[in-house]
Amino acid sequence: MKSAMSVLSVGLVAALTACASSGSKSGPTGEELEAAGFIPKGAAAEPAVSPDFGAKNASGEGKGQATAAEPKNVTVLDDGSMFESPAIPPDTRDRLRALLAELNRANTAQPVEPQPAEGITLKRHLGADGRSRVSRSSLDDFPYRAIGYLSTGCSGALIGPRHVLTAAHCLHDDEGNWPWPITFRPGKDGSVDVNGPARQGTARRAYTGYKANRDWDIGLLVLADEAQTASLGRFGFWYYNDTDTYVGRTVTNYGYPDSSQTCAGGSCAGGMWGMNCSIASASSGQFRHRCDTHDGHSGSPVFEIVNGSRNILGVHWGPSGAPASSSDTNAAARIRSSVAADLCEWMSWWPGTHGGMPSCAL
Repeated sequence: MKSAMSVLSVGLVAALTACASSGSKSGPTGEELEAAGFIPKGAAAEPAVSPDFGAKNASGEGKGQATAAEPKNVTVLDDGSMFESPAIPPDTRDRLRALLAELNRANTAQPVEPQPAEGITLKRHLGADGRSRVSRSSLDDFPYRAIGYLSTGCSGALIGPRHVLTAAHCLHDDEGNWPWPITFRPGKDGSVDVNGPARQGTARRAYTGYKANRDWDIGLLVLADEAQTASLGRFGFWYYNDTDTYVGRTVTNYGYPDSSQTCAGGSCAGGMWGMNCSIASASSGQFRHRCDTHDGHSGSPVFEIVNGSRNILGVHWGPSGAPASSSDTNAAARIRSSVAADLCEWMSWWPGTHGGMPSCAL
């Protein structure tokens, strides 16, 4: 994906009006956002105690299958000031989507056969838990070190030198409450920070309206711009135009189940747990997968390995709770063309000066 997506960085800087003015800055100011057309919405409310959104909000199935207009997306800076994002100019979005679609067609023209998930129970807590714990000695290896624990009780994965892809419900409750501060602990094991101390968040951006439609349960946590974070590496993100392409594909999910949960016959103990599984079905905005999860996996990446690259296909959101039947599955909000375009634009506002930006950075 990286080599193919590199063409997106050419010719689109001038086309996007919402673009950061300096690559050396830590992020935009409120004044710069307003000048670019962002609408100030006052200050985001912060709960007195940050709720565990991962545990409390992932239990609802959500509509998910309904056709709905694209929701608004909101930016909240570290001082709590909240801005509603302006629409990307239609001609720019159309061109960006066309480029993404063209690259996607090239990708699907060379299909990669999924590898069998040997010894994996492709069920969600039916019989044996199929997950295994990542050993502490492996957590400083990629890709595990690029997956981390959010202080809101969720998981997330780096997709840029300082950009963590997670679920929207890990960043806000869809009722105007955005907990702060939020930290990201990459590849931690219980109380041990294998890859250095917790990284501080500096801003967050996410779709709203996910309670009505889980297709939009996607958000981005922006971290402080630090070399030790950029050096951890990052995931790609990708999509397929035809939803039938998803069915039967082998994917992988790793995240941080709540420490109070039971994993593989014992305590989850604050470790990273995961497994391979298959995708059961897909719709325009979601897909259903058979990886075992618990509360706390919310926001974790569901990714596939293609030609050695780990590309996120969706962001796990739930549902949580005991399954009703052997056909039950878990759900992920699917990366699709509009989301890929938005993620590229979102990251461009907070450039990383260590290790370079993703190849789709505008």
